[in-house]
Amino acid sequence: MDISRPLEAASDTIARFDERMACDDGVAASVESRIHFREACSTLWLEGYLVRLEDLVLHDACTGVRAPTPELLAAAEVLRIRRELCGHPPEWSMSEAGLLALTRRTCVDAADLELPDQRHAFAPQPEDDRPFQACPMPTSGGRSSNSASEQCGEQEQVRRWLTIVQATEDMPPVLSAAFAWVALATAKPLQGRDFLGIQLVAALFRYRGKTKFHLPSLNIGLRAAAYRRGRNDNLSVRLCGFLRAVKAAAEAGLRDLSEVTRAKQRMEERSGGRRRNSRLRDLIQLFLYSPVVTVPLAAKSLRVSPQAIEGMIKALGPKLLRELTGRARNRVWTIL
Repeated sequence: MDISRPLEAASDTIARFDERMACDDGVAASVESRIHFREACSTLWLEGYLVRLEDLVLHDACTGVRAPTPELLAAAEVLRIRRELCGHPPEWSMSEAGLLALTRRTCVDAADLELPDQRHAFAPQPEDDRPFQACPMPTSGGRSSNSASEQCGEQEQVRRWLTIVQATEDMPPVLSAAFAWVALATAKPLQGRDFLGIQLVAALFRYRGKTKFHLPSLNIGLRAAAYRRGRNDNLSVRLCGFLRAVKAAAEAGLRDLSEVTRAKQRMEERSGGRRRNSRLRDLIQLFLYSPVVTVPLAAKSLRVSPQAIEGMIKALGPKLLRELTGRARNRVWTIL
């Protein structure tokens, strides 16, 4: 199978999205924040578990109305990893020190993310048909139950993966990331913690300079491209599947960027003429940064009463906002 055309299409599309993110400074941070949430939900979806976007947003803001499920905690861990990768220089994510810090911290933070084997019926099944597995449960004192030999073995596997990454430095960045993804899927150096591995592949784009203004959302792309890795797929099939996912992720980002840009313009027009101390502008920013908004979430973020939030939502009106639920309680809105 020829990979030249998928490689060119993926490289061009992701470069165009990164250029748009560089130019649209007013909404780039908003789009990145929204992508982080959607990527976390897509990660669990590909593993066969359903995490609602609104539940993840509320959990992240500490305004959840129910006890978090293991699936929700796993999605929150993906969210934390992406934010940590974006908060460090690109070189850190591909350094041995950075990788080992991520793996060790994930092992402690994700200790309670052991998920039951109860996938939702419509989700694709993983290649090896095993449930999503996080790190082993820690023992007392915060130490992992892994033996020293197992930890050393994982560190050695991570170093071997870094060696593969370094061996592809002469390749185009997108192709290098594709080989890194295949190597992760084959060697499984992170002992089943694929939610971390795929984000390291995304960080490779920043490390190689292909993207400077965003962290690719590869699981969103894999979900949109409908590629599911099979045991009998050869190397070219797997590479093409990954390249199509990169293209789909960039296209989804471009759509989100256009959507947020239009929404910002329309909402700012509606806020014109307001008092200088009006919190409506702050509510608009919250709608741009968060994929969904509830009254308790907005009230906590803006430090105003729920009644004030409801009044501002009515002021924006149904032409700018869409209600996602018809429930009297826990009503959820998003931008049109």
